[in-house]
Amino acid sequence: MSYDIKDQIKELNAIADCGVDAVILISNRLAGPYESDSVLLERLDKIVNALPKEVALGFYECPYPYKRLLTPEVIQYCVSSGRFYFLKDTCCDIDQIEQKLTLLKGSNMHLYNANTATLVQSLKLGASGYSGVMANFQMKLYSWLVKHWQDEPEITEEVQSILTVCSFVELKNYPANAKCFLNLSGVEMGEYARRGDQAPQNATEVMELKQILSLTSKLEKKLGI
Repeated sequence: MSYDIKDQIKELNAIADCGVDAVILISNRLAGPYESDSVLLERLDKIVNALPKEVALGFYECPYPYKRLLTPEVIQYCVSSGRFYFLKDTCCDIDQIEQKLTLLKGSNMHLYNANTATLVQSLKLGASGYSGVMANFQMKLYSWLVKHWQDEPEITEEVQSILTVCSFVELKNYPANAKCFLNLSGVEMGEYARRGDQAPQNATEVMELKQILSLTSKLEKKLGI
């Protein structure tokens, strides 16, 4: 996505014209790391008013090239506009998540947690689900966790503990390693990734992925997935 607001409006309208269910904005594209919320809100208001009123909107707190988390002021704007329905939260901090959920309560906007370690606690506080890259590895387990965390608390704790440990693999050569993992799972695809620093998995990395796959398969079998 472009940084220039005029270009963003053009691109976002083009996306909306494709018939998508929602258009997701990137928080770090609306202001630089040293620009204030007032700058972000001014630009956000221009974008919102330039998009068709019937188009649902959302936000992703993308960590790259820098992470800009939505502050209470920005969340309050989103809530009061009535246009926003989705937030991919990447703060990885349960206290901040709780604060956001309090602000979102009763609104159209729903929080989806991208962090595994805080996922179940966030669901207990009112988060609507999971939206993180580990769904590219262990999608069935995350689906089970979101659906059954209330039904079987002891198994839920075990599942989340395993998923949390596995989630550290996203720090190693993602997204190329996710493509390698899916290949090992039987979903054939090339392992090329657009990120320029991506390299093929070495023998040890492939071994690690195979072990995660084995653990995942055993846990799925235990849960009857």
